[in-house]
Amino acid sequence: MGDWHASSNLEEPQSTTTTTTHNPKPYISRTSPQIYPHAAVATSQPLASSIGLHILRSGGNATDASIAIVAALAVTEPCSTGLGGDFFALHYNNETHDVTCVNGSGRSPADIQAVEEIHRLSEEEWMFSPHSVTVPGAARGWEDMLTKHGSGSFTLSQLVEPAALLAEEG
Repeated sequence: MGDWHASSNLEEPQSTTTTTTHNPKPYISRTSPQIYPHAAVATSQPLASSIGLHILRSGGNATDASIAIVAALAVTEPCSTGLGGDFFALHYNNETHDVTCVNGSGRSPADIQAVEEIHRLSEEEWMFSPHSVTVPGAARGWEDMLTKHGSGSFTLSQLVEPAALLAEEG
């Protein structure tokens, strides 16, 4: 597989007043590109990417890898994702060409009786009441995604284990 920097044959537009040369590496970055012929993983954290790549190399599919990655990102970048939040995912099935959604948003109780009470609250009362909080849905969303679209090669505990080791050992 060739170097992605050199894969483009596009020349930069020529100016009538100045001459420019083609830059073989048009995107300057502090991270080194990793070229793999059979898999690709891209995250904001190299450790999370390496965990995802390990899952793919171990026979997992993109869903398996994404669950392992989001668990790792909960450790390495907790301000962006974590178990205390919600989860939404779109899944594209290459065989059927269908796109499905997994909604891991916080659930409300099935027998909620407080709707009338909620409407009687002032904005300030609402902000400090238990009604302003939802139950985090991320963990259930991960489980639903794995059940519906995972390869079947991994359990949820196997996919979050690398993140747990990362949290414990650094």
